[in-house]
Amino acid sequence: MNTGDLYMVSKDNLDFLNKDLFFKLFNNMSDLVYLTSVEEDGQFSYVLANEPAKNFSGLTSDCYGKPIKEVLQPEVYTVIEDKYLQVLATKKPVKYEDKIVLSTPMNHSKNHVVYWESTVTPVVNQEGQCTHLLAVVRDVTERKKYEQQLKHLAHHDNLTGLPNRTYFFIRLKEEMELSKQTQTTLAVFYLDVDHFKKINDSMGHDMGDKLLKEFSRRVKACIRDEDMLARLGGDEFVILLSGLSEENVTQIAKRIIASSSNEWKINETKIKITTSIGIAFYSHLSQDEKTLLQHADHALYKAKENGRSNYQIYKS
Repeated sequence: MNTGDLYMVSKDNLDFLNKDLFFKLFNNMSDLVYLTSVEEDGQFSYVLANEPAKNFSGLTSDCYGKPIKEVLQPEVYTVIEDKYLQVLATKKPVKYEDKIVLSTPMNHSKNHVVYWESTVTPVVNQEGQCTHLLAVVRDVTERKKYEQQLKHLAHHDNLTGLPNRTYFFIRLKEEMELSKQTQTTLAVFYLDVDHFKKINDSMGHDMGDKLLKEFSRRVKACIRDEDMLARLGGDEFVILLSGLSEENVTQIAKRIIASSSNEWKINETKIKITTSIGIAFYSHLSQDEKTLLQHADHALYKAKENGRSNYQIYKS
C-alpha cells in the first residue's frame, strides 16, 4: 500500500466515523464551523454549529431553522450576507478577512471590535444546486491587536507616545503631495528645549524624561487636533501645519513659546524653560521633504543666534 493512501478520504473508508466520534471531532475544533441551509425563499438558516461557533455568536438551540438575520447581530449579518450571496452566485469558495464594530460585545469577548478570517464553501447537490454553505471562521482579534501594537511601536516614540522620525517623514511626504495638488500652505516647525543638555546633565535623565513629556504635552495643547507633533529624538520636535496663513502660523509659534515660558514644576522642583522654533514653508517647487526640514532646522539655528525663546522663518 502506498503511504499516501492513508490520507485519502472517501465514502469507503469512513465506516469508522460514527456519530459520537464525529461530534467529538466537530466540537473540539478550535475553528468556528457553521453549516447553513439555503432556503427556497433565498434565506439562510443554521442547521449545525460547533461549540466554539455557538459560544462566539451566542447561538442557542432555538436559533436553528430561523433565518440567520434574525438570530445574529445586525452588524454581523451585514458583513456575512454579502459573502454568502457571492458564494451562492458563483458556487465557488470565498476566503476573506473582515472586522465588525459591535454595538454590544458578543458573548465570547469584551471587545466591541472583532476581527475574523473566514472561508465559505458551497455544498452543491447532483442537480448543481447550492443547498448549503459551510463557513469555517477563525477569531483573529488578538492577533490583529498585536499587529497594531507592533505597528504603533514602529511609528511612535516610546517616551512621549508621539509619532517618531519614521512616521513623521511618511506624513510629511503625503502632506507635501497634498499641498502641491490643492495649492494649500504647509508649514514645518523645528523646535527644541533651550539648554536641555545642561538640565539633563545637572538634574539627571529621569528628570529630563519627565520634562520632555511635559514639554510635548504643552506643545500639543497649543496646536490643532489635525496638526502633527512628532519627536525626532532627544529634545528635538517637529510640527506639521497645513492650510494656515503665515499670520496664523506665527500666532501658534508665539503660543508655544509663551506656554513653554510659564512656570514648570517637575518632581516638586521649579525649572525655568524656554523653547526656540524654526519655521519653513513648503514652496510647491522641486523641494523634497529632507530639504524642507533642513530649512526649518536652519531657521531654528537662527532663533538660537537671536537669543533663544523666539521663532524665525526660513528665508531663501
